[in-house]
Amino acid sequence: MADNLYEAMFVVDARTSGSEFSEIIRKIVALLKRRGAEILRIEKWAEQKLAYRIQKAKRGTYILVYF
Repeated sequence: MADNLYEAMFVVDARTSGSEFSEIIRKIVALLKRRGAEILRIEKWAEQKLAYRIQKAKRGTYILVYF
């Protein structure tokens, strides 16, 4: 059976502190591993202005995960 490569993009509120951000990364990894995924790479992208507000947030930090 061939392995498939998937990617997922997560948006985190830019006001999230460093310790909260680490917890969010841990939760993302745990979620994917519970479903049998092997995490290949996690990239934290720059904080950017969102095209529209998400739960009143104007800016977000993007996290790209390859699994």
